[in-house]
Amino acid sequence: MTAESSSAAAVFNLINAILGAGIIALPYAWAQAGFVMGWILFTFTAIVTSYTLELVIWVADPICRNGTINIVAYEELAEAVLGIWGRRLVLIAQFLYAYGITISYVVIMHNELPTAFGQLTHSNIFEDHKVYVVLISSVGVLLPLSMLRSVAPLAKFSFFCFCTAFVLIGIVFYERVTNYTQLCPELNSAPGDEPLPPIFDDSDSGPVDCSTDFGNLGRLQLLEVYGIFVFTKACHHTAFPIFRSLGSKAEPIRWKWIVRTAIFLCSLITSGCAMVVYSTFGQGVHSDFFKNYWKDSVPVSIGRLMFASVIMLGFPIQLFLSRETLQIVIANFMEARERKKYELISAGCDIESISEDEVINNTDRNRLAAGRRSSALDRPALDETGSAAGGAIREETPALLHYGTTLILFASVVAIGLSTDSLSTVLSLVGGFDGSIIAFVLPGLIGYHADRVGVKPPGGKIPAAFMAIFGIITMGVTTVFTFVGV
Repeated sequence: MTAESSSAAAVFNLINAILGAGIIALPYAWAQAGFVMGWILFTFTAIVTSYTLELVIWVADPICRNGTINIVAYEELAEAVLGIWGRRLVLIAQFLYAYGITISYVVIMHNELPTAFGQLTHSNIFEDHKVYVVLISSVGVLLPLSMLRSVAPLAKFSFFCFCTAFVLIGIVFYERVTNYTQLCPELNSAPGDEPLPPIFDDSDSGPVDCSTDFGNLGRLQLLEVYGIFVFTKACHHTAFPIFRSLGSKAEPIRWKWIVRTAIFLCSLITSGCAMVVYSTFGQGVHSDFFKNYWKDSVPVSIGRLMFASVIMLGFPIQLFLSRETLQIVIANFMEARERKKYELISAGCDIESISEDEVINNTDRNRLAAGRRSSALDRPALDETGSAAGGAIREETPALLHYGTTLILFASVVAIGLSTDSLSTVLSLVGGFDGSIIAFVLPGLIGYHADRVGVKPPGGKIPAAFMAIFGIITMGVTTVFTFVGV
């Protein structure tokens, strides 16, 4: 029997699921959207994300308690309410979302690791060979971790990830106080002073406009960067494992306050960091704000290294999610294929190339599919990371499929990540397209059609319908404007 998590532990796990690469890109999104509109978008996204996180559990819990279906994953709720196409849409969105996150992690590693190593060793060799640094780090560290069948061991480092966010806030605040007049000299130098040379690393952006423009109500660029705001909040694929970890205390009312507490604390952390960075660099803030600071700043180098470490520990978890989703799709395809062959054989059809023994005794493939389609009583419990307790599901995955999908995903992610250094583009696309589906469209559709399973959504159908429509519009607009901006 697995131990139950406390409400505080659930809040902590949800915060870790929300915090990620978005924290270093949020100041840029804020600057592009405009100060006032940035606050409006940030607050609105926090509120609607809280609503949809509560909504999916509100709909799923009565279904489980009635004994109809034991829902343990997002895709199972979508299938119960929306049918098989709901399940398929969740699987596609989850795969693309996790896959996109891993690409953003490689981009961050490419930006931060060589600079951090160069500062620690006082050598330029790492920055002169950035690609090799990333490749060696990826193959030497990320690939072995990604080969794990369960990510439960990595959950032990979640406290380190949580602390890193506070360290980043401390570093940017320290730099704001101690180096305010030098980080952005054309804005912060006193009248009559001799202009100071620009000493921050922003070589990719050209001349920097450091004006803060706090009175600006909004800019057209907000349509491009809103995906980053969504990216900093979307975590619905982790809601069910965290909710189930509460055990006997898993109730929608308790979950509501867990979600609101976690969203509130995350909003304080991310907005605090964004405001300090934005007040320092204004419109000149980079999509990776580390690039605005001195390369030889010791506190910033520590922040770079800590954040890169967090990214490297989070990479296998996101790759695991995309790999598991891909394996589910493959398993379902093989199961349907084998079932069809068996039906043809049972009907007396003459299939010369396929024997009945081959169909029935294909145990590896049948067990893999059955692992995702077993009855409610046979399903293993999930821990906070989304791993099956004891790794029961993944232990049945054939070795060839496990290692093959891992290598293909890993190689493609690293290749794409190294082909771009635009973190804002990656996060805008991932958040605007996939994040909108996961956080807005699907919860809205599930809430609107919840009466199919005898559940009335909180607030009725109108808020749910609004979320679905808003998600579809957001998905289309942010994707188009991101490609236009590229």
